[in-house]
Amino acid sequence: MTVTEHTALTILPVTGFVGAEIRGVDLRRSLDDDQVAAIRQALLRWKVVFFRDQDIDHAQQVAFARRFGTTSVTTIVQPRRGPQVENHPEIFPILYEYGAKDEEATPAESTKWHHDGTSYVNPPMGAVLRAVTAHSHGGDTGFANMVAAYEGLPRSLRDLADGLRAVHRLHRRGIKDSQTNRDIAAHPRSVIHPVVRVHPETHERALFVNRVFTDAIVGFTEEQSHLLLELLFEETEKPEYAVPFHWEPGSIAFWDNRSALHRAPNDLRRLGHHKEDRLFYHVALLGDVPVGVDGRPSTPLEGGPGEPYVP
Repeated sequence: MTVTEHTALTILPVTGFVGAEIRGVDLRRSLDDDQVAAIRQALLRWKVVFFRDQDIDHAQQVAFARRFGTTSVTTIVQPRRGPQVENHPEIFPILYEYGAKDEEATPAESTKWHHDGTSYVNPPMGAVLRAVTAHSHGGDTGFANMVAAYEGLPRSLRDLADGLRAVHRLHRRGIKDSQTNRDIAAHPRSVIHPVVRVHPETHERALFVNRVFTDAIVGFTEEQSHLLLELLFEETEKPEYAVPFHWEPGSIAFWDNRSALHRAPNDLRRLGHHKEDRLFYHVALLGDVPVGVDGRPSTPLEGGPGEPYVP
């Protein structure tokens, strides 16, 4: 347990690799500079931080997020579609709904481990996710430490990965909504990112590949690329680097998208889930362009960068 000086914040690590719960702060109130610094340090150290029992509104969620970066209006597809929050265009309501239980239970892309928005040249820096309603059991979101995953690789594979680049692309696979599919087809987006990203604040090296967006490693045949990516994916998905977070009304997760993977729950269908069972609000923070071990930034192929919210 760590008690920060001057702020009365208590930071409780959840595992040895990832996740910390922060207590002693009321997010209905403005944070002072010491509190912001303490939360940022916890985020950088533990990759995701959690808050409980925070009865905040939309404006308070946005105000909290803005203490750590620039809010973004970027979505997985452009133009933006789906439900929106009046007067808060940077907030994305997340509404999951499953049909009949006897439908084919194919996993959604969001239930795979992923970074958000890596088909952009500047993926989000992070995100603040707030639960208003949630199941009493199940429905956990997973978070995983990609610095630990990188360090867990054999030395020879780390040395190889340090020099690799990979294509990340926005796909229509797993998306059933026809309008979203048309939007993706009309707005293709792809980019070449380093396989190992150097974190801009901590200078740690983190694996920067995921099953949702990463297509191929540059300079290898399709078969070679597949084998290399599977080796890397296998390391990113080891359970020891991950933590599940159980949601309750008033729970908040704030994660560093530069160094953490996450995945949505895959048990909602089993829970007989409906929209009213689970209402979350998501605020993304604008990111920078990833830089590899060699100092070279990512290279856009198709589509524009993620955009800030400009009131």
